[in-house]
Amino acid sequence: MERAHVREEVDAPIDMVWKVIRDFADVSAWASGRVVHIEGAGVGMVRHIEGQGGRFVERCESHDDAAHTFSYRLLESPVPVTNYIGTVGLTTVGPRRCAID
Repeated sequence: MERAHVREEVDAPIDMVWKVIRDFADVSAWASGRVVHIEGAGVGMVRHIEGQGGRFVERCESHDDAAHTFSYRLLESPVPVTNYIGTVGLTTVGPRRCAID
């Protein structure tokens, strides 16, 4: 299994950033694709995203507001990727600064 890690620090408090990215049904504030269909709610929710490269289907595997994290599994994709699980997490790195991993 291959692993990749990306970290970006932003000049904003963790709670402010979490409000922008926590909604699994809405990627419009931080991604180029748009959610065109949602199935279910909360953990287990499936989102269908239409992007430049085609349609992506992802299922929410975990969501923790207190820890500022969520994980998702790629179910369908126009790219040849299998068994992909992504985790997004926020960490405070200063009084008004956080990291997105």
